[in-house]
Formats: sequence, C-alpha cells, structure tokens
Amino acid sequence: MDALEVIYTRRSIRKFVMKEIPDEDVIKILKAGMCAPTAGNQRPWQFIVVREREMFDCFMEAYQYTKQMLVDVPVAIMVCLDRNREKYENRWQMDCANATLNMLLAAHSMGYGGLWLEIYPVEERIKMIQESFELPETVIPFALVTVGHAAEEKPLVDRYDSSLIHYNKW
Repeated sequence: MDALEVIYTRRSIRKFVMKEIPDEDVIKILKAGMCAPTAGNQRPWQFIVVREREMFDCFMEAYQYTKQMLVDVPVAIMVCLDRNREKYENRWQMDCANATLNMLLAAHSMGYGGLWLEIYPVEERIKMIQESFELPETVIPFALVTVGHAAEEKPLVDRYDSSLIHYNKW
C-alpha cells in the first residue's frame, strides 16, 4: 500500500480476532510512533505495550465504553506523556497525537486493524489508569492504541469536502 492509500483506507476497527501479533510487528509500529513530528524535536512520550488480559481489565474498568472493543485485542500500546521529557509546556498533546496516528497508520499498512481510545483529558480515567498501571506522578496516559486482526471490514468513506476549504482568506 502506498502512503495515500494507507491514509485514505484506514478505519477505526472495534472488533478483533484473538490472534497474536509478533513482537517484531509491535516494534515496527512503535518505531513509526517514534518517527512522529514533535514541537522542538523533543519526544515527550513513553509507551506501555499491553498484552496481559488483567491489564486490559484495568483499562476496561477505567473506561467502561471500551469493554466490547477490548475483549479480543491481542496487544495495545498506551501512549503517555513523560513530563521529564517535555520541552515546551502544553504542546505535548499534539506530539502524543502525532505518535498515536503514526502507529495507527503503520498498523493498517501492515494489514492490522487499530483503534484510538482516548484517555486524556478525562481526569477520573487518567487517575484510574495511573494507579492501575503504576505510572509515576510525572507520567500522564494520553491514549490507548489497539492493534489486532480485524474481525470486521469497513467500506471506504470519501471524506473530502470542498466546502471546508478556503484559499488565501476566509
């Protein structure tokens, strides 16, 4: 798949087949996340690779809406801000979002389905996940990227809308 095809055809997958994802594929996905652009070329993130079912249960407890989406996910990657690595205050959300999207695109290009589950900015969710995953105080969970073999196929959606485009001025 070329880059544009990956971007145009990526969809949020919420149903998976429980089938393992090789470590080398997870590393490729993490590498893609770490290639994301950042403010000041500072990489303020850290990642937690989740494979243990009990850790998925912790996440489902903190985020009730995800129960059906996490049942058959073999691996997920939590994207976190590490305040000790933050160069410019209040730009980390963009940096972590870029890393999250890069990982979703990489997973799709490799034939996997993926889903972006937000953690930040919901305080209650953040606190529960910080406790469950034993995160240091300086680490804020941003999002969970699920990766797996899709159990659903979604059609291509053309989202181009020329009415949203302005040239030179509003």
